[in-house]
Amino acid sequence: MTMNEPSMECALSLRSATAGDAEGIAQLAAQLGYPSDARAIRERLELILPASDHLLIVAESSSGIAGWLHAFVIDSVESPRRVQIDGLVIDEAFRRQKVGRRLVEYAEAWALSLSIPIVGVNSNVLRTESHPFYRGLGFTVAKTQIAYRKPL
Repeated sequence: MTMNEPSMECALSLRSATAGDAEGIAQLAAQLGYPSDARAIRERLELILPASDHLLIVAESSSGIAGWLHAFVIDSVESPRRVQIDGLVIDEAFRRQKVGRRLVEYAEAWALSLSIPIVGVNSNVLRTESHPFYRGLGFTVAKTQIAYRKPL
């Protein structure tokens, strides 16, 4: 999918990410508190980009990547099939210019193209600025939970 409609706020094009975007994706991930080097991102992209059940798109401005969104299909026993937005980062210089809205709308269109009528997203309780954003796009709180991890 490609979408090249400039918004009223800033001229951007949305496109599928490529391995060449690793540096820009890494820089934006760091802005959100997930520091990674471009090499590590490139290795992850090698797994994600060819997968038909993953979507990784970038919003590109004349100065580079203004934002990115990663989503994927979840099939689980206990819940209906859905598309889960796993990462959404907008460059600080482009926030509040509807870049995030455009990326989420793109992901919603992708979900519908797969006949999946549900899109989910998790937002850290500490990211209070993102909660009104998602509510404004029509998302509602489905549950709260604690995330556990165990390094192996």
